[in-house]
Amino acid sequence: MAASSDVATIKLQRYINMPLVQRCKEIATLIDESSTTELQHVFSILVDSLFGITDNIGWGLHSITFKKNPQEHETLYNFLNPQGPVFSLCYKLLPDCYLKYNFPVSFLPVKIRSMLEEGVIPPFYLDKIRDDQGTRGVSALNMSILFIFLYTYPFEYYIFHFAYHLTNPWLQVQQQENIWINWETVYVQLAHCYLYHFLPKDNSPVLPIISPYIRKTPQRKLVQSPESKRMQTPRLLRTSILSPGSPNSTTSVPQQQCLPQVWRSETVVQVFLDFWVEYIEDDQLNPRISTAYSASVPRRHSIHSGEHIRLVRAFIKTLHEFANSTIGDKSAMDELKR
Repeated sequence: MAASSDVATIKLQRYINMPLVQRCKEIATLIDESSTTELQHVFSILVDSLFGITDNIGWGLHSITFKKNPQEHETLYNFLNPQGPVFSLCYKLLPDCYLKYNFPVSFLPVKIRSMLEEGVIPPFYLDKIRDDQGTRGVSALNMSILFIFLYTYPFEYYIFHFAYHLTNPWLQVQQQENIWINWETVYVQLAHCYLYHFLPKDNSPVLPIISPYIRKTPQRKLVQSPESKRMQTPRLLRTSILSPGSPNSTTSVPQQQCLPQVWRSETVVQVFLDFWVEYIEDDQLNPRISTAYSASVPRRHSIHSGEHIRLVRAFIKTLHEFANSTIGDKSAMDELKR
């Protein structure tokens, strides 16, 4: 007899082949009624199908608009919004601190890939480089970038894939519509929703509050070369928040209380920043960057899509509003805003 996890996987694969509206309904029920164990493998298959990681098509986030497909647009928006079934699935899986998913380093922007190949690991990615027999993955970074993965929690895994979906070169190749007018899509609406939800301007907490989750950032000295040191990007949160017990700490709020308040906000800001704003494809950035990668994917367009331009503008505007909404209460969220 098949294990319950196999049954859930079989159901999901059947639902994925249904029309979009029925698909979302059935998968939402599956998420609600299944256990964490049953959903562990379901999650990665769902994300793969949703963003077209394997078939480069996905569920049409860049083509479905309210004007052309009102029912599909509303259904998909409700399915993927921060209070919807997919985020419910992320949070359902989150309490298992050993449950992580592999995000290909080859999907990262060229600047981050270049840094990793040089052995320079930005602080945000420190706890995401997979261990390589106790070496913390440093030796593995000298291998082909195609075979290296980030080790991400469910929420991070989803956000990474969502951000990459905007700059996925395979989707750009298949895009048929005018790239300047394609900006009223469900993807754009979801991106706006994520910005408003995870970067609140009214000082409200990000819901739901995930109190059991504490990110553990390993203490490790970064490997830096003189020419790559200038590329180093600091972590968004100051050391006083990440390590409240340090001599330079200026806050009395325990780390256990700080990180649950802000880790999702920090993730959204840093990932959107790296994928959307730091978006460059410059061969001169690192002439030694893996030729295997360059030959395996199409070149990204030098002209950004209407979606991309609109979302970068919205992102920068939201960051300004978020930063200007500090109230001086010395909370972790207020620290992130500063």
